[in-house]
Amino acid sequence: MSNPPTSSPLSARVLVFERYAVRSAAILIGVAVAAVSILGLLAIGIIRYRRSAYSIQIVAGQDLIHVFLIVPICLAGGILRLAASPKSKHLLIAMPSLFSAVSC
Repeated sequence: MSNPPTSSPLSARVLVFERYAVRSAAILIGVAVAAVSILGLLAIGIIRYRRSAYSIQIVAGQDLIHVFLIVPICLAGGILRLAASPKSKHLLIAMPSLFSAVSC
């Protein structure tokens, strides 16, 4: 038999804090990944890589995937988490696994 959920003011504040903290972290990760990709090989070229030409092409491909896959998932997950949408959980759970699969 499960216990009924309690609706104390403390638990409500914890849920609100969790929602804003997770939302802020997801949006911050999305912005940081986009900034590194844009400052790197994709656009501006401020970040220089001292590697072989083949390795640099791999990094450029990863940056493209980050910009077109990881960043939208992070931003959408953060925005949906702010709106308390249950769909945000799926996006925020998928983001680290996709990021690690792409970066390896």
